Amino acid sequence: MAGSCTGWPEMVPLPAWLSARMAAGLALLLLGLAGGVLMARWHYAPRLEAAELRTQALGDLLREQAKGVQAIKDESARRVAEAAAALERARAEARRHRSEAERILTRPQPPDLDACTAACRLIDTEVRP
Repeated sequence: MAGSCTGWPEMVPLPAWLSARMAAGLALLLLGLAGGVLMARWHYAPRLEAAELRTQALGDLLREQAKGVQAIKDESARRVAEAAAALERARAEARRHRSEAERILTRPQPPDLDACTAACRLIDTEVRP
């Protein structure tokens, strides 16, 4: 067996009629493949355009919703901050009222007053400063 220097056997040349048939078959295969690709593009192009338009519309809708969600988050944060400030103001006002009440209640009262008269005087001093 006559071989090449690589150790692989030499290729036997194909007859001319067989290589021509193979070339024609390959050309037909490529032509059919190209035709199939063109037919698929023609068939699916309108559907792809419609799907692309729907995708763009959904993207616009999602961006709008994201803006709305962000606006809701911002408004919620603003309201929470307002509520915290109102709570702090209420606590400060309660502390002020408590200290004023302690001041009025710790004021010495004359010993000859009964409880009713003393209570009426305390109320009068609170209502009419």
